[in-house]
Parts: sequence; structure tokens; C-alpha cells
Amino acid sequence: MARAGSRPAGIVLVLLLAVGAVAAEPLSGARSARAQAAEADLVYTCAFPSGPVKTGVTVSGTFPDAGTAGQPLAPGRITLKADVPRAALPAEAATVTATADLAMTLVQGTVSTATKWPAFTLPQVPVPESGDLVLTGSAAPPAVVPPKEGAAVFTAGALKLALTSRPAEGAAAAPQIVSCTPEQGSVTAVATVPVASGAVPGTPPECGKITIDPGNPGNTGCAYMTGFANVAKLGAATLLNDPAAAGHAVTNVIVHPPRGGRLLVDFQFATPLRARSTFLTFGFMPTTATIEMSQPEKGLVDLSIATGKLTVTGEMEIRITDASINGTPMRLGPNCRSRTPAKIEAVGGKDYGNPLVGGSINGSFDIPEFTGCGVGEDLSRIFSGAVSGPGNLLKLVQGPVCAPPDPGECPPRLPAPRR
Repeated sequence: MARAGSRPAGIVLVLLLAVGAVAAEPLSGARSARAQAAEADLVYTCAFPSGPVKTGVTVSGTFPDAGTAGQPLAPGRITLKADVPRAALPAEAATVTATADLAMTLVQGTVSTATKWPAFTLPQVPVPESGDLVLTGSAAPPAVVPPKEGAAVFTAGALKLALTSRPAEGAAAAPQIVSCTPEQGSVTAVATVPVASGAVPGTPPECGKITIDPGNPGNTGCAYMTGFANVAKLGAATLLNDPAAAGHAVTNVIVHPPRGGRLLVDFQFATPLRARSTFLTFGFMPTTATIEMSQPEKGLVDLSIATGKLTVTGEMEIRITDASINGTPMRLGPNCRSRTPAKIEAVGGKDYGNPLVGGSINGSFDIPEFTGCGVGEDLSRIFSGAVSGPGNLLKLVQGPVCAPPDPGECPPRLPAPRR
């Protein structure tokens, strides 16, 4: 992965093309996933109109032979074969077509992650005079993200068959919906994938631990941000994620595959950005306070691949955890915070290469009024009068993205803040 730094426009375009290739695959692009072949013979009890019937189902295909916690596991094309006893079908049936909906869950110990497999289309076959009717079809399931390390077992659940029979002459009958459940005590495991933690020594344990929407998948990682937030009313700035302090907040990201000429990256602080600063409140009172900025929801980085324009939007909740005036502590209580989240709007600086490499991000925000400040007396109006208002500048620097298990940028580096 390239290092952050100033880049001519031509190099930026090359990097943008590289981002497209990287984002379309796992962020650890140098590693190509290997596959394992798996086949499971399952036994179901199916509720046919004639009564419960034992039905054999075989699920086979390719699955990853290993995975990493927080990174997608993508099965290959999967084949489902159902052996339906002739006696369970209508006597006049000459041919049968069907669809099969198979519930599938990724199980890791006591943790289960549901994954929605598409319906299998089972093409028309002639009904034999005796024996089982064999219906076969295939489908390409979506990827599923294992939330932790340990053996991940693709586990079959309920099966629903929609059987459409057609006599030798005449119209097809209405589809026959048959619900099936795994026979008690039978095998339901289809494939087992060992999942590693992917942690590189020194990588924060919370790196990449961000909730992924199954309908909008992507690859996870993390980066550090530092910078300054200006408080316009005080004519001063506070240093966020001070490199000289301990307990730096890491920013988790989800890099989505390019779509429509855009690269979208979700981001969210794993822990609040903190700063402790001293200001002259109202121009004459030395006030020291610890400020926290946290995200109630994910923010969005939006990069136009054609133009290189990058915008950043998000919301930050601002909290004041302790404060003192002239060295005298103020009793704020645990709930001193902005009445509403502050809306952040920013753009990438000239040195910003791409969301994986990072660079400077410049923007502004309004500081909302405060609420919940004070024990025994309401101090919210004091803080609102001192700091709330528009025109507060934000200048951040994002470091390169660490994408476990790729060791190239892991552990993530804390960039130097820039004024």
C-alpha cells in the first residue's frame, strides 16, 4: 500500500484505479482466497399432503478454506440435490419442476450469523415409475462476515420446496408448497471454515469491528485521525487525538466496491476522540475542559473516481466530561453534552490520495447548544454562551488504513496533526 504524501494529479488518477481494484476484492489484495470442496448429505422430514416423508438433500460446492474475523466469507456456486420419493408426488404427475429455499446460518460456538441464500431453481425432470425423483439446481450465495475468530460452520436449517407437477396431458397443477425440517439428531453442518483473528501485533483490538449491513457489504479496516477543531467564539483550537497523550481513538472503516463511478467508505470512531484544552472563556476566565467527540451513526466518505473530489459527512455528539475555572473544579455531572449532534461537512485536501492512503481533511461545523450540564445548578447556558455557534473549523489528518491481515499498514500509524 502506498504511503501518504503529496501526489501530482497523474499519480492520483493511477491511485484511483488501484483503489477500484483493491475495493472490489478483500483489502488484503495480495492474498487470494483458496477454496475447499464440501459435500453434505442431509436428512429432512417434509410435510407432504400425504403425510410426513423422509427426504434426502445433498448440498455441495466450494467454500473458502480459511477466513479472517470481520472479513467476508464468499462461497462459490452451490448445488442442491433433493431426492423426493415417488409416492409423495401426485399419481398423475409426469414431470416436476421445483424451487428450493434453504435457510443457512454461520455458527461460531454460541454466536450465529444469518445469511440469506437465494432460491435454487430445480429444472424440470420426468417422474420415474418407481424410486426417487431427483431434482438438482444451483445458486451463488452471498458472502457472510464472521464476527469473531474460531471455527465457522455453514449450518443448514429449514427447507421449503415449491413443487410444480404436470400430467402427461393438460395443464400444470398449482405449485405444492412443502415445508421440511432437519430430522432430529441428523447432520446439518455443510462446511467448516477456520477463522483467524487477523490481528497484527500492535493493532488495536477494536480495529475493523464495525457493523456491516448484509445488503451493502464491504471490507473492513481501521485508521487513526488527528487534527484540530477550532472554537470560533474563543478564537482558539483544541488538539484531537493528541499524539503525545495515551488512549488514541481509532476510526473503523468499511470500504465498499466501486459503484456508479464512486467509491464509498463508511467510518465510525471505535471510541470518542478526546481533547483537553485551556481557553479564556468570555475573554478573561481561564477554563480547562476535557472534550469528547463521538459518532452516534456511521459517517460517509464519498470519492468521485472521475474527478478525484472527496467529501466527508457525518454527525458528532460533543460531551464535556470535566472542567475547571481558575483551577476550581466545576460539578458537571455525567450528561453534559450537545443538545443535538453537530453536523460535519468536509472535503479532502490537495494531499489526499484516496481513502486507503489518507491525507488532510478540511471542513467546518456548528457547535449546538449544551444540555445536562451541572449538578445542583444548570451550567448548560454558560457553555452554550461560551462555545455554541457556527463557523468552527475542522482540520484533520487521516493515516493509512490498516486492513487485517495485510501487514503492510498494520498496526495503523498515528499521523502528525497539521495546522
